[in-house]
Amino acid sequence: MSNSVQGKRPVVTVGGMFGQPDYPAGYFAATRLLIESGDVRALAMPIVYLQRHTAELIIKTILDGGYSVIESTQRLQRAKAEPVLSFAIKSTKGHKLSNLLDDAELALKALGYNPPVIAGMRDLVNLIESMEGGDETRWRYDTLKNGKRSFPYPWPPSHNDMVSLPIHKIQELLARIVEEEQVGRWEEVMTEHGPEITSFALSLSLDHQQISQELYSLGQL
Repeated sequence: MSNSVQGKRPVVTVGGMFGQPDYPAGYFAATRLLIESGDVRALAMPIVYLQRHTAELIIKTILDGGYSVIESTQRLQRAKAEPVLSFAIKSTKGHKLSNLLDDAELALKALGYNPPVIAGMRDLVNLIESMEGGDETRWRYDTLKNGKRSFPYPWPPSHNDMVSLPIHKIQELLARIVEEEQVGRWEEVMTEHGPEITSFALSLSLDHQQISQELYSLGQL
C-alpha cells in the first residue's frame, strides 16, 4: 500500500503482490484514531461498528486458518493412507460473532491446540452481543432488520431509555487481543521468534506451510 500526491489530494494504491491491505490492523487503527479524536459521543456508532468488525476479522482469520490446516491435514492423511481426521468444514460467511468463535474454537481443538481459546475474545464477544440485542446491524443503520428503530425514543423521555456503550472497555479488550494475535506485525514476530509464538493465526499459517511442503514432497501439489 502506498500514497502519492496529485496536486493537493493524496491517492492511495492498494493491491498487488506487495500492497495487500491488512484488514484487521487497519480497522483496529481506525478505532483508535476515532477514539483519540476526542469526539466519542458523535462518533459512537462508527467506533463500535469498527470495533465489532475488527473482532469479526480476527476470528475469521483464525477460523479460515484452522479450516485450511484441517483440509490440508485430511489431504495428507489420505495421501499416506492414514486414518483421516473427522471434521466437517462449515461456512465462514456468517456474521454472528459467538457462532464464529464457537467454530474457531472447535477447529483449534480438533487440531490439538490447548487451550483452543483466543484469550479475552469470549468476553469481548459477549459484551458486544449484549449491546446488539440480536441484530449486528444496530451500529450501521437506524432501523433494525425487523423494522424497529435501533434506538427507540418513547415519549415522555426517560433516562432508562438510554443505552450505555462501554466503548473504552471494548477497546481495552480488543487491544489485548490485537497484541496477543500480533495483528499488523506478523513478519516482525516470525523473524524474531520463529515458530515459538502465541498467535493462533500465525501458528496456523506455519502449520499449513509445513503440511504443504510434505504434500509437495509426495507429489500432491
